[in-house]
Formats: sequence, C-alpha cells, structure tokens
Amino acid sequence: MIDIIKQYEYEEKTDEDGYGYRELYLIRKGGNDKFNDITLHVCRTGKKEQYYTLYYEGVVYDGKGKAQFQYFIQNLSHKADDATAKAFARARELAESGVWLNIRVEHHEEPRPVYTNYEAYGLEFKLSGKKNKKGNKSWYATPDKQFWDLWRIKKAEIKEAGYRCYRTDEGDWLVLREGLVIKSMKDIMEII
Repeated sequence: MIDIIKQYEYEEKTDEDGYGYRELYLIRKGGNDKFNDITLHVCRTGKKEQYYTLYYEGVVYDGKGKAQFQYFIQNLSHKADDATAKAFARARELAESGVWLNIRVEHHEEPRPVYTNYEAYGLEFKLSGKKNKKGNKSWYATPDKQFWDLWRIKKAEIKEAGYRCYRTDEGDWLVLREGLVIKSMKDIMEII
C-alpha cells in the first residue's frame, strides 16, 4: 500500500515482520532541512506480558548537536491489532507536524530501555546524577583539543548556546550544559 500524506509529502509503506506484526514506514519526500528520525516501538510488557506498550526512540538535531532518546509513552492495549492501529495513528499524527524525516513503527517482544544521549561540538555528553540548585541535571563532557580550538574561535557563540567550561577541584576541565533531558514531545520541540 502506497499513500501520500499531502501536507508534507510522505511515502507510506507497510510491511510484516518475522513475527506476523504489521510495521509502518513513513519516509518524507525531500525534507532535507529536517533530519529528525523517530521510531515508535510497540512492546510486550507487564508481569504476564499482557500489555502492548508504546515507546518513542529517535534523534533530533538542533544545529549545534544531536540528542538521542528513548522513553515510555503509554500502554496501548491488551491486543496486538489494537495496539498496532493506535501506533499507526500516532505515527500519522507525528507526520503531520512536519518535524520528522523518517517515522517507523516496529514491534518487540520485550520492553525498550529508557535513555537520552547528547552530542555537541564534537563531544559526547553524559548526564550527571546530581541536580543543581535549580533542580536540573547537567550534561557534562571532557573537552579535547578540537573543542579548545573551537572554543577560542567561537567562545561567545558556544556560551550563548548554553555551554560553559568548568574546572574541577582536581584541575580537570569539563564542558557543562544544563537540562535537555528528553521525556516528552514538548522536550523535543524545545530542542529544534
């Protein structure tokens, strides 16, 4: 089945995976200004695997870096066909936003791990376990020579984007950025 969602011109393809579940692929035609990808995972969960649950996994770009995420959305249904229909409907809603280049719906027999990763200015940031005075966690990375070269040239721009350099009590340097933990679609829209 091929269908076009008119407003943003997506090509729609459905397929069946090896377990007999239907899968959906929405591929945006053109759209080179948006490279954000999202996968909707429909997973078996619950102590008796009685639920089909929805997770979002994806990557969003903010011009300075990218954030990768996977988080729980909601329980969909006790029946696979109902859960699939709801996930397909959610994928089509996401397509209407125009934010995503590729949208997929996939099925899994087990729950997905929840995570957020962040990369910017050639550094891979990790999320601290501690909260600051404002109640937010910070992203941190150890700067390398490439970052320091960029810092000398674009210090004001990097600071304006919310990054700062911090020297630890041990004399090591860290690059810090507050917040940016993706747990909802609202968090994603704030990045892009």
